[in-house]
Amino acid sequence: MADDNSEPHPAHAGSGDLDDLKASITAVGLLHLVVVTQTHDLIAGERRLAAVRELGWSDVPVTVVDRPRDW
Repeated sequence: MADDNSEPHPAHAGSGDLDDLKASITAVGLLHLVVVTQTHDLIAGERRLAAVRELGWSDVPVTVVDRPRDW
């Protein structure tokens, strides 16, 4: 997924220090993909997305899932 400026859910704002996560991603890559819906709504991976943005990634590998109907 190209970085499309997806924003985290407001309840998840302030994800904390990303230094350790950025170091891990730099050392071994993104082991757990960001999860989005087909319309690019962020489901999981807010900190990972923030970390790779800070690392300057323009493309982020994601897993795309269908949004549950009652969500």
